[in-house]
Amino acid sequence: MFLASEFAKRIKGVGIVSVAMNPGNPLTKIWDQGLKWGKIMLRLTMHPVIYGAYAAFWTGLSGEVGLEDGGRYAVPWEKWVVSVRKDRLGALTHEEDGSTSEEWRFWGWCEEMTEAYS
Repeated sequence: MFLASEFAKRIKGVGIVSVAMNPGNPLTKIWDQGLKWGKIMLRLTMHPVIYGAYAAFWTGLSGEVGLEDGGRYAVPWEKWVVSVRKDRLGALTHEEDGSTSEEWRFWGWCEEMTEAYS
C-alpha cells in the first residue's frame, strides 16, 4: 500500500494508475514443501491459482479501474478495500501534512536499497 500510494502521488497527472493488489490465497506448488497435515489445513482457506490471476487482471485491465483509483488497495475479487485502519491512513500522509509519514520514509528506504541497480 505504501509504494502504490506514494507512487500515485508522485506521478499524478501523467496517465498512470498505481494500485496495490492482494491476489487472495492461491493454492500454489510452494506449499508442497510443507507437512502433509499443514497442507490439508491450508486447503480449507485457499483457492485455485486462477483466482489470483483474476484479481491481477481486474486491477490491470478492467475498465472499472481508473486514474482516480491511484494509490488504492484491491482485494479479491474485483473489490477495493472500503475502510483502512486509522494508523495506516496516518502512515499514508506526508510529514508536511502532520503525520509520521511511514510511507515517505519507506519510499526513501526502497530508493536507497535499489540505487546500486539503477
